[in-house]
Amino acid sequence: MKKIFGVLVALLICGNVFSQGIEFEYIGFQQALDKAKAENKMVFMDCYTTWCGPCKALAKNVFPQKEVGEYYNANFINLKMDMEKGEGPELLKKYDVKGFPTLLFIDADGNVLYKRVGGGSAKDLITDAKKATDPTERIDYVKKKYEEGDRSEEIVMKYIGLLAKNKLKEELKKVGIELLAGFSNEDLLDPAKFETYRVVGDVVDSERFKFVLDNKNKFIAISNEEAVNDFIMNIYVENIRSAVGGTDIEKLNTAVELFETKYPDPQNYFFNSQSYDKFYLENKNFEAWFESKEKAAEGLVSGEKQYQNVLIMAGYRVAQDPIFDNVEGAYTKAENWFRQVVKFNENYVHSYSGLAYLYQKMNQKEEALKNVLLSIKKSKEQGHAVDQRILDLQKSIEEM
Repeated sequence: MKKIFGVLVALLICGNVFSQGIEFEYIGFQQALDKAKAENKMVFMDCYTTWCGPCKALAKNVFPQKEVGEYYNANFINLKMDMEKGEGPELLKKYDVKGFPTLLFIDADGNVLYKRVGGGSAKDLITDAKKATDPTERIDYVKKKYEEGDRSEEIVMKYIGLLAKNKLKEELKKVGIELLAGFSNEDLLDPAKFETYRVVGDVVDSERFKFVLDNKNKFIAISNEEAVNDFIMNIYVENIRSAVGGTDIEKLNTAVELFETKYPDPQNYFFNSQSYDKFYLENKNFEAWFESKEKAAEGLVSGEKQYQNVLIMAGYRVAQDPIFDNVEGAYTKAENWFRQVVKFNENYVHSYSGLAYLYQKMNQKEEALKNVLLSIKKSKEQGHAVDQRILDLQKSIEEM
């Protein structure tokens, strides 16, 4: 009896420890909204995926903290939502979730009032929660003030900060350009104005950006060297991204050349290669995309991990991206890439899971099942936990 009593006490103690953090509800989204309305609260929704590292860090290190739980449990109906399962995909589309984790603060009518993209500390989450419950700190309030014509520095700066935080790039650019139009180049030497300029960004051929380059040391003095260098480098990077979104290959060549001139580094190869890949796919130049993958692999030593990764990532792209569904010869090329990796390293788990995805798309159930089982077997032999996505893949293949 004493032993049983001791176990019960231990369980109660453990229960109290684990209940100190955020208490998540295991209910549907509409049920959460209904409960929020009944209790006059908001819904806090953690939008996560099973493979997201920062999501796991939040769940393990931040959500269980007592001070976080105290504030969130008192003010919100807390909901965790896997954005790849159940209601997740529909909510992901509805709320335009593009990165993980995304933390949404939603009113009882389903409107997002505040958002955080990315992880953070306990202090960050409490600060966000307090802002979410303060109407004057929410983007809907600040946006309304701005659209009504309030151009006070407090409102404009706050609006720009919230647009950046919520990754609303188009609106940020629009508001930022309007704000910066009222600044002289010398105004940027004010620390607060330079910080705003850093958030808004610029283009490489602007007079304002040239002023920063010509007076780099002055800007370092009012900010810091790392921040200024990062800002300058990001302008060149955004110049490449802008070219990637267009149709002019010469514009992309020029942007890449400029970046290489200003920031020569062997590591740039990977970013530049990805930029060309995206450009080719955006413009449906599949032949050039395949050639770039083959070229990238040829430049590496056969059998080394980098070589394997180039082929594996390219093969996965073909197997999972619908853009390749009607491209002649695409599946054959991807199959050959996976087979090359198997030849160099028969224990490389991802080559088998990649083949399984590919054969599933090709409606070759037997080959797909054989390879997904090989992937699971190799993972276990190497002492690794089997990724849930692979187990889900196995199930979907078996149901073909």
